[in-house]
Amino acid sequence: MIKKGILGVILMSLYLVSCGPSQYVTGSYVNREALPAEPYKKIFILALGDNNGSRSIVENALADAAQNKGFETVIGSEVLPSGFLAEKPDKKLIEEKILESGSDAVFTVALLHSRTEERYVPGSTPPPMISYPFYGTYYSYYSYRYGYVYDPGYYVQENVYFIEGNLYDMDTEKLVWNLQSKSYEPANLSEFGEGYAALVIKQLQKEGLVKQ
Repeated sequence: MIKKGILGVILMSLYLVSCGPSQYVTGSYVNREALPAEPYKKIFILALGDNNGSRSIVENALADAAQNKGFETVIGSEVLPSGFLAEKPDKKLIEEKILESGSDAVFTVALLHSRTEERYVPGSTPPPMISYPFYGTYYSYYSYRYGYVYDPGYYVQENVYFIEGNLYDMDTEKLVWNLQSKSYEPANLSEFGEGYAALVIKQLQKEGLVKQ
């Protein structure tokens, strides 16, 4: 269920050239009082940032996921180029562009901040637990547990990105839904976009805003 609000455009950099395959929800909020009476039909998807190529990748991944759930979508980077947003245009100019597209809702995504974290990688994956009768001889047990006990792990430095997604209603201009998430070290931006889109849909389903 998603419907018509214009975001008070928060211009934030979306430099996500490296966002990882591991993505997690850190918080979400549903403004139940702002939910529309009828489901939204067309969603304007807007990644906030100054790189049109990066914006397009993320927006298209989100659009594909939304379309798979039956929504029409409009790609923000095709309507509002990065140069246009960088000049911080008047609210009415942005609102006109979105309304002209026929969208009744806006979903924005932005990078809040990033940092480097240290993560421990075990040398070997711990073998599954076995019950007493199957321990065998001391040597078979030693061989079974050797890798995990004697193969030391190591620490790696990873970039972690904190992302915020907001859904606004175009009629009331109210925030309908907010999603806070974090994304670990990446392979590429396309992988991030696909993973983030899946995360968004899964959380919307969990909160009953989109059908399973």
